[in-house]
Amino acid sequence: MVKKVLEYIMEKKIREIILNYIPQAKLMNIDVLFSKNGESRLLLPHDSQWTREGGSLSGPSLFALADAALYASILSLKIDQIGALTTQMSIQFLRRPIDLDLVGCSKIHTISKRNAFGEVQIRSLKDDGLIAVATGSYSLKPS
Repeated sequence: MVKKVLEYIMEKKIREIILNYIPQAKLMNIDVLFSKNGESRLLLPHDSQWTREGGSLSGPSLFALADAALYASILSLKIDQIGALTTQMSIQFLRRPIDLDLVGCSKIHTISKRNAFGEVQIRSLKDDGLIAVATGSYSLKPS
């Protein structure tokens, strides 16, 4: 029971940090669905203001979701890394996301004192097909 309460408190803290330290996350209503042990799931609800002509969600919106998801995964391992900075991010767009709520599922593959590297798979909530895959590296502040 105590473990569940601590996990809830940690997830709530991560959500608060994401919304306070990533302005786009608040603006785009990105929500932390899950964040624990280096893995996170974040929701990007569909909003027509983030779409391009033809109804496709813009690339920068997908990038914001990926960046926030990896940041949340880092925080789930090292909550003191609020100052972690993105040093590299690469994203592959696999299919058009049209009028869909999206979820970014991230996982940290390696983390050290100074760096972290992870991957994000972006999918729709309606089906299991990949929309995009991103990888990113972060510089961590010295502890």
